[in-house]
Amino acid sequence: MGLITWIKRLFGAARTEGSAGFDPGAFVFVVVRDSSGPLQRGEVYEDPIDAALRARDLGQVTGGGSQLGEAKADGTPTIAWCGIDVDLPSAAELEEALLLLRAELQRLEVPVGSELHYTERGSRFLDRLEANGWQLRQPRDILHPGFRC
Repeated sequence: MGLITWIKRLFGAARTEGSAGFDPGAFVFVVVRDSSGPLQRGEVYEDPIDAALRARDLGQVTGGGSQLGEAKADGTPTIAWCGIDVDLPSAAELEEALLLLRAELQRLEVPVGSELHYTERGSRFLDRLEANGWQLRQPRDILHPGFRC
């Protein structure tokens, strides 16, 4: 993620589904059911995913975050899961990018329950990794916490 993009997000200038220039069909939100902190998430998941996408000109990782879970007994928060933002060049690359992301996530051995959230022709879907493989095109009503898509 570039410095300007990071600064814009830091100060609340993030894109939303209705923002000019934002195409929800060219965006994938990766949910990794892992409690890794930001540095580990970057090294273990974001960097390899970004490299795989860029190698095939299918987009790039543009951000990430952690969803906090229940607090520990001492009051410190836990991380419930990691989120990774992926921007595609256009919605035309969605299917190919999803194929690559599913393969890359399995190669990285993400936990069962990890998901890919995406929008296709105005409909919201998720692909979920189960013990027996990927369950594809499940209807989704969960929205990205920042972009609301």
